[in-house]
Amino acid sequence: MRFRPALSKAFKLAPPDQIFRFFWSGLANSAITYVLYLGLNLVLTYQVAFTLSFIAGILIGAYIHGLYVFRVRVTFKKVVGYAVFYLASYLLSLWLLTLFVESFALPEAIAPIAVLFFVVPFNFLCARLVLTGRLLNDLEAENEFK
Repeated sequence: MRFRPALSKAFKLAPPDQIFRFFWSGLANSAITYVLYLGLNLVLTYQVAFTLSFIAGILIGAYIHGLYVFRVRVTFKKVVGYAVFYLASYLLSLWLLTLFVESFALPEAIAPIAVLFFVVPFNFLCARLVLTGRLLNDLEAENEFK
């Protein structure tokens, strides 16, 4: 089995309601952490404010995605796994951003938008795997890969 077709099938088999909730919860998390950043930036340096709001975003995201998107119990182990995958997502995003700007000459203001098209599906699948322990929706879908 090749990786690309498996990834494509897995994303197509994800329940549409989960994808919808993932999208809206991501927007909500971004808004919450941005407001937090602005508030913290009133009393802290922007670097410290960003770091604290970024960490808060990971914690908020783990709970929102666990409880609201995938409807599973969130444990400390899952939060740690979520944080690790978030670091991998950050590194992937940074690599893609650099690739788009340096190799494909995309403007720096546009490149982050291009990165989202690759990273959002990756984030959905990783969050689902970390929080639920599976990529696919049900046993029938799992049998498609055998």
